[in-house]
Amino acid sequence: MQVFFVDHTAASRYDQVQMPNKAGLDVRFSLLAEDDFPIHTHDFNELVIILGGTGKHSLNEETYSLMAGDVFVLKGTDMHGLLNLKKLSLANISYTSAKLEALGMDIRNLPGYQALFTLEPFYRVKHTFKSHLRLSAGELAHVRSLLATMESEYQANLPAVESMTDTYFTQLVIFLSRRYAMSQNEHIVPVLDLANAINRIENGYGEAIKLTELSELSHLSVNQFIRIFKTIYGATPMQHLLRIRMRRACDLLKGTRLPVTEIAGMVGIPDSNYFTRIFKAQFGLSPREYRNIIPAKPMA
Repeated sequence: MQVFFVDHTAASRYDQVQMPNKAGLDVRFSLLAEDDFPIHTHDFNELVIILGGTGKHSLNEETYSLMAGDVFVLKGTDMHGLLNLKKLSLANISYTSAKLEALGMDIRNLPGYQALFTLEPFYRVKHTFKSHLRLSAGELAHVRSLLATMESEYQANLPAVESMTDTYFTQLVIFLSRRYAMSQNEHIVPVLDLANAINRIENGYGEAIKLTELSELSHLSVNQFIRIFKTIYGATPMQHLLRIRMRRACDLLKGTRLPVTEIAGMVGIPDSNYFTRIFKAQFGLSPREYRNIIPAKPMA
């Protein structure tokens, strides 16, 4: 798992200062002057925070204006670059999906987290960038303080630096997720509605969940909800729910000695025979065979 924190500083074009990699986290500072930053892609995601100046962001052949306080997420496959720069300073935190997956469930279940890190990039074209987060001056000052603390910790290289920098990164994710959920921006409302439906799947996998319930939470028709969900997750809502149930069942089989029938009920499939058939279709092993073959792993 790697996180790279970036904030560029430039003389003529741009001058990138990279700190030593400690515990998989690089902190860099930069200020982009007048020249364009070329279109590019990469194999990690980015959290971008505009700290000052102005410019335009080219994203998948669309162009959006940038100013201090703008916060948005870029997917690794996005073709993006910067144009018409006027002393644009930014913080750019690049991360792998595994880094966010390591966060606690209470964080990943925040509506603002789902909306900001997963859903807003999908809505960006539809809303012409109007559903992104814009921090107030006070909120941006708080983010700057978090980043400065992260940098100081990084530079000091004291014992447990990895845990400390992870802590500050987590604080940043929580703060931005909360601010997104509290935004009064009308374009953010449908993103949060969809996030509520997704959280229902993530949290309610042990209960009966119907498509009609999810569509009502998202304020979309059933067909609209399925189409949007599949575009974002590459699976239908029910397929995604099944994946979550099977993943949780694997955790319980490895981390507990609970009977298979009880585990089946805990993951929302009360018919243990049906559960066994689905499990074997997914993994090529029955639940009991899986438990005996896969090394035990204590539950967190």
